[in-house]
Amino acid sequence: MRSGAQDKSRAPLGKLFLSFPLLPFPTMSLPIQRTDLRRALIRFSAMIVGLITVVGLMSLFAIWSMNRAYYQTEQTLDSTHALAIEAFQAQIAFKVQVQEWKNTLLRGSDPHEKAFYWQAFEQREIQVQQHLSRFRQVADQLGMDHYSSQAQALIAHHQHLAEVYRQALAEADGLDDKEAKRSDQLVKGIDRELENAIHHLGESLLSDSATRRDTLLEQLSLRYMTLRGAMLTFLLAALLLTLASLYGVLRITGDPTDRQ
Repeated sequence: MRSGAQDKSRAPLGKLFLSFPLLPFPTMSLPIQRTDLRRALIRFSAMIVGLITVVGLMSLFAIWSMNRAYYQTEQTLDSTHALAIEAFQAQIAFKVQVQEWKNTLLRGSDPHEKAFYWQAFEQREIQVQQHLSRFRQVADQLGMDHYSSQAQALIAHHQHLAEVYRQALAEADGLDDKEAKRSDQLVKGIDRELENAIHHLGESLLSDSATRRDTLLEQLSLRYMTLRGAMLTFLLAALLLTLASLYGVLRITGDPTDRQ
């Protein structure tokens, strides 16, 4: 009877012991979990720093590339505009040179007046040559071989006209009205072809400059769109990598009982 009573008294104690929750037995899982967490955080931090660095470098490169292209565009357009101005200045100087020729004929009966206006004629001749020579040199530097060849031809044409004017003046016995008219007839209209050619040179250059400007601006716009698309794609990929790494960290730091 006593043994039966003892069994009855032990039964509640067994139930009470079994009613307590089982605590996890201390093992090496906790230090391993902390090590994994530390490694994951280091990898995550390194990835964030790397992404920020790459994005920053790409942004700097994009800014540098756009600024360099814009500067080169402006420099090319400025040089082209300066070339056109050089051509128009040559045209103006040639017009004045022709007018000095007419002044020499009209007032050449006086030796002093003739010397004065002929000296002015020669000064304008030098100016025309200088403008066309600078035009040719700058065109060579910019790689505009077509315009350089045209300028060289105009230089030779202008030199030829100067010799024709000199020959017409030398053939005049004197510069009375009759001789002045005869000398003027010898060179009548020979200046028009050269003047029109110089004017056409400047106009063609301005037209090509406008076309080149539109082309360069279109290229800049295309480059901007390409860089923007690349940056957005990289940022999206970086965001996905960041979320994936963050998800991995959260899994490591989750409830240990969920991992068992």
